[in-house]
Amino acid sequence: MNNFVVNLSVGYSHIFSSLKPVRVKLRKEPSFLFNEQYISSLKQMLNYSERIFDEQTDVAALKLSFDSWFYRITADGFLEYAYNPDILVSISEASEQLGVSRTMIYKYIDRGLEVVGEKGRQKIPKFMLDAWKNPAVAVQMQWIYQIKREKAKCR
Repeated sequence: MNNFVVNLSVGYSHIFSSLKPVRVKLRKEPSFLFNEQYISSLKQMLNYSERIFDEQTDVAALKLSFDSWFYRITADGFLEYAYNPDILVSISEASEQLGVSRTMIYKYIDRGLEVVGEKGRQKIPKFMLDAWKNPAVAVQMQWIYQIKREKAKCR
């Protein structure tokens, strides 16, 4: 996990100013650890980690894959992303970019569109706006958002 975190924040330093897993507890039950699906997911993350430097892979796909994997293998904890300010857009800019109203952007945020900052000063990573246009990716973002909300309730 740490290898991927370091590679992602170094390989995409123009996007991420930092990335860190916080209060992580990995799942330890044998039925999970020795499951073929888990072992396969480890191999996939190692492959992604190596590709970060070989080719500039779609950052949204990498981030969402890592987030999905992280929340599947952990019993507790969360990922804390800090973005470089120049890749963030305001709610108004996001509404213009997607061709929808500000109200619709807030609905998207309630459904899982990634946002950083406090209400009234929220910003959205540009690459996540582009990813939101793809319905399959939007569903993946919503799924991750629901998992994060459930884990946050347990803290």
